[in-house]
Amino acid sequence: MPALDAILLAVLLGGAVYGVMLLSFRRFLREKAQLEKSAARFRALTELSADWFWETDTDHRMVWLSGGAPVATFFGRATTYGKRLWEIPGIEIEPRALAAHLERLAAQQTFFDLEIARRDERGARQVHIISGQSRFDDDGEFAGYRGVGRDVTEQRNAERRLVQAKERLQLALDGGNLAEWHFDATTGELYAGDGWVRFLGHERSPELSLAADVASLVHPEDRGPCRAALVRTLKGEGAVFAGEFRIRAANGEWAWLQARGRV
Repeated sequence: MPALDAILLAVLLGGAVYGVMLLSFRRFLREKAQLEKSAARFRALTELSADWFWETDTDHRMVWLSGGAPVATFFGRATTYGKRLWEIPGIEIEPRALAAHLERLAAQQTFFDLEIARRDERGARQVHIISGQSRFDDDGEFAGYRGVGRDVTEQRNAERRLVQAKERLQLALDGGNLAEWHFDATTGELYAGDGWVRFLGHERSPELSLAADVASLVHPEDRGPCRAALVRTLKGEGAVFAGEFRIRAANGEWAWLQARGRV
């Protein structure tokens, strides 16, 4: 009987141990699944804001690049591994931006949106921005940087086209002795273009942020008719606001202007 009791006790203990192990294993699987979901979410969010990924060593030399087509398009056949970013053939970084970047690297600081450019094999200028943060080994020693890169070529091209369009508009306005203006009826704010400098003889655009500021410069006899015309247009009684009025110039004299605009 003692032998049977010992066997039963061993079976019971073995079952208890098995139960504890099973619970622990299930808890491990749940935690593993949660970690995998968190990692997947992190990867998904990172991929939304980045086109490629990179790492450097303690001397800021490139040791890892990943990103497929964006990397191939930007760097082409240029040697990247073992080189610092600014040493890669063809890479362009604005000198002041590079100087500030080197200071951040020396202090092991996180950096954001450093703009780099390079011409591809067809001669088209590609523009990317990179961000990175310092990484450390298990002993807490600095191990280099890890970061992401993003292609902003189309964005920069769009910005350049916008600047060119504004320049063309300004040339057209200057040629026609015109100036643009914008009035926000809900706030009373008024924007007047640089043509006001030419019209009124100021050295720079007058700081007139409210329509009331401009109205104070209009000849007293012309304020009423201009205001009435503006109110009619805002009420929808006319498609176009048109008014001629005298306005005080910088030298104190009166200059005649014609203003036209649409709601």
